[in-house]
Amino acid sequence: MFKKSIASVATAAIIVTSALVATAPAAFAGHFKFHSNVGFHGSACTPFKAVRIARFFGVRNAHVVRFNDHKVVVKGFRHNHVVRVVFANEHGCPIIRL
Repeated sequence: MFKKSIASVATAAIIVTSALVATAPAAFAGHFKFHSNVGFHGSACTPFKAVRIARFFGVRNAHVVRFNDHKVVVKGFRHNHVVRVVFANEHGCPIIRL
């Protein structure tokens, strides 16, 4: 008798859990938003970001010497030598040349 009641409770728990799992996506279906990055230029490499990344790589007195649609050039000193770091002007400021 005890085994029968445990089995019925377990079956009821499985049914309730599956019902909750099945209805959760339907409840949030209206809250889904699609984000596209096409034509989004807000996260391009700014001069401020380029200087910050150059300083992280150990360039002292880092400053921007050239900034255009394709690249950001930062100049400064590293190990007592003048260095130029060239970043691509796109999301994340990838380094082209160090």
